[in-house]
Amino acid sequence: MSYDIYLLRPKPGEDLRELAYRDAPEEEQFISSELRLLYKRVAEALKTEVATLEMFESDSVVELTDVDGESGMQVSMYADSAAMSLPYWHEKDADRILNKISKCLRVLDEVGGFVAFDAQTEQVVGRESDYSISSATYAEGVSALKEVMETKKPWWKFW
Repeated sequence: MSYDIYLLRPKPGEDLRELAYRDAPEEEQFISSELRLLYKRVAEALKTEVATLEMFESDSVVELTDVDGESGMQVSMYADSAAMSLPYWHEKDADRILNKISKCLRVLDEVGGFVAFDAQTEQVVGRESDYSISSATYAEGVSALKEVMETKKPWWKFW
């Protein structure tokens, strides 16, 4: 379970909600060289905010993951879509981590031209909200995950 943010690059007149919830293409699409250059600029700018981001690249994705850092955030950029996810494991330091995420969302907007759409609240997260995601909504996710983990039986207890 994670807090998911869709990163959209809408064309004029496109509905953000429709764009956020459209079906993924049937076939894997390759990232154009022009788009790859943009994604690399975005990646470098994000690394200035979160130095522990590691980049993975293939023909169809540029992905940044905070493997050794504290956030656990992941940004995935594809040929026709992009997304950010944040695990629901930050309870005590959530405000600090969410502040870091806000800075990353600002970079994604200013460098990559992405509009952040919060899938949990179905709201745009941008300049008007100072790129802040809902700390209350994030806390609900943390609580829900904690509840699931506390009530889940160990894998070896199948009765």
